[in-house]
Amino acid sequence: MNDIFPKIQKTNFIINHDPFQTNTPIGPLNAILGLSHIQNLSDLLITMDNFALNKLFHRDLDILSPNYKNLNSLISQIHSGYTLPMRFSNNKVTCDIKQIQTNLVVFPRIKWILPSFVPLVN
Repeated sequence: MNDIFPKIQKTNFIINHDPFQTNTPIGPLNAILGLSHIQNLSDLLITMDNFALNKLFHRDLDILSPNYKNLNSLISQIHSGYTLPMRFSNNKVTCDIKQIQTNLVVFPRIKWILPSFVPLVN
């Protein structure tokens, strides 16, 4: 894709696996190999940690065993917040992915950003 579309910004959302929920011993190896491959293909990587999300549900939201509906709801709200300036063109905060990357990433070789979401209420 870089050869065909060199000027298009490519953004990927990555969700790292939870080592306590995996049932295969090669899960961490697959995650590392996948990350090294996707890092070469994208311009901006937004990463989330599934283990940290589970801890967040336990500690802050008092949900002892979060299911996939809870996790997907939080992740989709984070994704929605990232694409918000691009969806509403009549707003004063309009921008595209390249402007977001320019504002969040100081050096072009640094591709990783961590999302945040506030307020977190139950």
